[in-house]
Amino acid sequence: MIVKRTINTFDVFDTLIARRCVTPTNIFVIMEERLGIPNFANIRIQSERDLLGAHYSFDQIYEGVKRVLGLDHTTVTSIMELEISIELENIIPIKENITKVRDGDLLISDQYLSREIIMSFLKAAGFDKQCALIVSNYGKHHGEIWPAILARFDIERHLGDNPHADGYSPAQHGIDFELTDRSQIQPVEKILFEAQFSKLASLMRALRLTTWEEDNIRRRVQETQLLLNFPILIFSSMILRKTAQHLNKSRIVFSARDCFKWKILFETLFPNEFECEYYYTSRYSKCLGDEDYISYSNKIISDDCIIVDLCGSGWSLEKFAQDLLCETLDVFFIHKMPQNRDYMQDSLHPKCRFHHIVENSFDVYKNHILEIANFASHPMLRTMANVKDVFCPIFFKEGRSDTELSYIALQHETFDACVDAVSQFGIDEHLTEFNVNILCDLVKIFYRLLSQDVFSHTVYAANFFKENGEVESKLAQLSKSRRTHVDSRPF
Repeated sequence: MIVKRTINTFDVFDTLIARRCVTPTNIFVIMEERLGIPNFANIRIQSERDLLGAHYSFDQIYEGVKRVLGLDHTTVTSIMELEISIELENIIPIKENITKVRDGDLLISDQYLSREIIMSFLKAAGFDKQCALIVSNYGKHHGEIWPAILARFDIERHLGDNPHADGYSPAQHGIDFELTDRSQIQPVEKILFEAQFSKLASLMRALRLTTWEEDNIRRRVQETQLLLNFPILIFSSMILRKTAQHLNKSRIVFSARDCFKWKILFETLFPNEFECEYYYTSRYSKCLGDEDYISYSNKIISDDCIIVDLCGSGWSLEKFAQDLLCETLDVFFIHKMPQNRDYMQDSLHPKCRFHHIVENSFDVYKNHILEIANFASHPMLRTMANVKDVFCPIFFKEGRSDTELSYIALQHETFDACVDAVSQFGIDEHLTEFNVNILCDLVKIFYRLLSQDVFSHTVYAANFFKENGEVESKLAQLSKSRRTHVDSRPF
């Protein structure tokens, strides 16, 4: 008597692994570009279509290609090898689904490629489970494979992406199934594909698929970075670059704490184009700045730089500008907010010139969510201390909880993965030819979506607004008189 073991079964393509280039036919387009053979992609596609309905192999597909193009055996073999190598280049894991596979589970694929080739794809994706793989042309689609498997195993659940082959077919044999759409283009990715930023859209899709957290909150943290914050900063970087070039600036000064990660992304996108520096600053340090902080700021800020921040009214910079030696102070915000506090009604220094993408609007754009998505790992700056001409940051005590800090660490880890992927996906073509108005519209679209992120508000907002309220209170107290030293007491 055969003792049946209970297993799960899994489809392979678009379930456990996907392609960077999204669709199988895009592989053939890449091949056409590399081979320089006109109409190759269509010929390759048609050669496979001619065999549908019959049992066929990879070799038989290329017999058709060979016949149409009049190629010799050696050339055809090299083209077949090229297809496999390009497939390998494009393979990415769907991490969420791969984590569901256990040793001893069974993989099933309706494919023309050999078992050995498909296993090499899985290995390239980092798949390391000990599983058998059954390959046939129509085993799942026609339901031929299920009776043979059920004769030896009990199937707890089948996971796949095709409604017929992975849904209807196993259901007809009494097998529970789950359909996955993870490999499909998601709405925010579709925005970029339709805006002709296809490589950036593919990059975001690949990062979404290759990252995963079982904990729902931690996954939300990842997705906020991958699908919302990252594109905001990509497009804002492109606009910033254009602005700096127009103003003939050679230096970009990224303000703490909001630009902690933005600086790294900008330098990755535009290496060696500008001198970039991280500027330790806060509203508190500018408004209560002592002699050391003023000296530090004059060392950083000069007429050849543009100061960058995510958002702000610019009031504290205008107030601080009287202590700066530069003649002109150019400032770039993603979101320029109004100077609508009572303490902001002082006469301010005219040397500041502001540049922005979004202005004033609070109805759909929530600046605190943008700041939360870009939290730094360090606390707010109190001032700078000059120790033998070395300026050392002095921070306030950290007010964020260990849980918040763990989420911030995950934000950074995820954003770093985005930055690392920039060079892998070769998005340079997106960075040269573009319409600034389109970029601004894209920033606004993703910023609007980010502003609807109730999760981020719920997790971080209490401490955020507590700290902000304490700063606001201090600034209101000091609106009529400027201190010459920094109060040593904490808020």
